[in-house]
Amino acid sequence: MATSTPTLAQYLDRWLKEVVEPDLKPTRREEPRCCAAGDCCDQVPSRRTVQDARAVLRSALTNAMTEELISKNVAGLVKVRSGRKMKRMPWSVEEARQFLEAARAARDPLYPAYVLILALGFRRG
Repeated sequence: MATSTPTLAQYLDRWLKEVVEPDLKPTRREEPRCCAAGDCCDQVPSRRTVQDARAVLRSALTNAMTEELISKNVAGLVKVRSGRKMKRMPWSVEEARQFLEAARAARDPLYPAYVLILALGFRRG
């Protein structure tokens, strides 16, 4: 028995073509990579990739609610943990010296900025 309600895959194809692509800048149109194209590379997605995928699905399902195809956006109910903040360790004096020596030897145009940053330090916040 045929149904008039599209599958998720059918809806996402239409949503991308009719809703998303017209608003994209030409440089943002890219070929789908890896798993999105059906050719899984067997890599575990990063936490950020999972968050982005959820955001895209949530946006598509919100649009489907607007079109009255679904009554609830279940992607909005899913909780994705935010990434753990890595504790950053400041460079030692020796590490900073080695960095500046390498930047000077490479004639890095940002060498003066590096000196200022290391001499004055970063401001928190």
